[in-house]
Amino acid sequence: MELKFAGWITYHDSDGKKKHPEIHDLLEIAGKLNLDSEAKKHLWYMTEKIIKEEIIKHKYKFSGEYHQYGECGIPVFELDGELGYDMWSFRSWGGIMADCWNEIEQKSEYDYIDFYMWPDKKESVSAHTELEYYNSNNGKEIEKD
Repeated sequence: MELKFAGWITYHDSDGKKKHPEIHDLLEIAGKLNLDSEAKKHLWYMTEKIIKEEIIKHKYKFSGEYHQYGECGIPVFELDGELGYDMWSFRSWGGIMADCWNEIEQKSEYDYIDFYMWPDKKESVSAHTELEYYNSNNGKEIEKD
């Protein structure tokens, strides 16, 4: 099993439809690989670890709501050659952000609720280009609207 971070996408287009139907849920891809329970646990551990590294490195700061509905809020991975997105609940994403910002600021100040619905869209800091990392490192292009 080979896992690489690919970049970020916007999940919904302006009509509320899935913007990148060619990118599947990472859970579907993992299911096709028939991973045993230990391999699945390791996969979910690695996706969270990689996302936290990306957030800390770039100092991204956005809410669970923005994660699901904002521009470039959904992380995408390449798992054994297939692109898959990973979407968390508002609360789970808030927990990831809280862990990261406690690390960035070297404090133990934040909890999931601090990033559940805040910061709002105009205060959010996220990637600006969809799949920029994947495209720049692999020379592959994904069709964009």
